[in-house]
Amino acid sequence: MPLKKNFRTALTGWELATSTEYQECYNLFGGSINSHPDVLAFMQSKADCNERYYVKTAPNGKLLGGICVWNNSHIAGDIEIIQRLNLLSLPISHDEIILPLSPELKTLLPFKTKVLSEISNPSILNSSQILNRKRVICLAKGLGNDGYSSKTKNTRNKELRKFLEAGGEIKNIAEFSPESLVDIYFELFQIRWKKYPDCRKETIELLTNLKSIAFGSVLMLNGYPCAFQLVLKCESQKWNCYDYINGGVDTSKSKLSPGTVLLWLNVRDAFMQCESQNKSMRYSFGKDSAQYKERWCLHHPTGRIITL
Repeated sequence: MPLKKNFRTALTGWELATSTEYQECYNLFGGSINSHPDVLAFMQSKADCNERYYVKTAPNGKLLGGICVWNNSHIAGDIEIIQRLNLLSLPISHDEIILPLSPELKTLLPFKTKVLSEISNPSILNSSQILNRKRVICLAKGLGNDGYSSKTKNTRNKELRKFLEAGGEIKNIAEFSPESLVDIYFELFQIRWKKYPDCRKETIELLTNLKSIAFGSVLMLNGYPCAFQLVLKCESQKWNCYDYINGGVDTSKSKLSPGTVLLWLNVRDAFMQCESQNKSMRYSFGKDSAQYKERWCLHHPTGRIITL
């Protein structure tokens, strides 16, 4: 192990650990999809990430948090290292990282990221949201009292009824095989964006090996898929994360607004799932890269770790 790495981790109290210990931290404290142990293992199987796991413990040996580091420089999943390792085309979000850390933990972290979640930010003493160029992610408002207005909810429900009355169907993604689901995704994506997404084989592999990670519905009209959004999900004790990766829609059916209808359905179902489990919902639309996100989301800041 390089001397520099020994010095940095010894100085800040992080100890080299196993992937099993990291998973234990994730089970205890939760995280995001891109910090989930199984998702990390999937990404690490696609590139030489030189992954290392570290944990922080209390004097009595109690686990206080874990991190995964790539190439001895960045928190695993950070956008910079994702680009360097040519993992950008994988259908996994890199807009926010929630680390599996105890709320009690206050520590220095000697590795880089510019997408540290607001959940993890209070635990990291050398993190800053102010010095992060106002980077934000867009999280869906939800259906509670502080969420979408009554007018918006009524409008969305009218659109849903109109779609169903026109012969539309809602099918859970569990009704489709990973291959069929990816075929639907690719075809509708191509109709909407005039190109196919990347990594068909890897997307099938992800949905095959991590079946519980996919979430949402497929909209059908006259027996054919007309809207699909690739949404990935992971659960923690206090929150569930949903990452809206991308989607496609049959634009010839635009009078029935299937894209909007499906977006509403997926957010509504995620909110109801979280409410039934007494958890908060983090339904991410990613960066503030499109005007429509303003209607659906609120901005939440991300932080950067300031380190040498």
